[in-house]
Amino acid sequence: MLLTTKSWWLSYADNSTTAFGEKLREQVEERLGFYDKGVAPRKNVDVMKEVLENLEKKGTYYDPTKLSDLLW
Repeated sequence: MLLTTKSWWLSYADNSTTAFGEKLREQVEERLGFYDKGVAPRKNVDVMKEVLENLEKKGTYYDPTKLSDLLW
């Protein structure tokens, strides 16, 4: 549920990002690699969490569940 909240928040964020699209492209490549080499791809939820963590580290994402982030 928390991931849904974060995704909703990002859809209304001031800063646009291609981070999600880039990771989705990587996932497609991983899935193709699974058919070719048998290497299991990462789970979608893990990849999306990684994107959110990276955006938070860069300061381009504010977690709406943290009170300090809500008080700009």
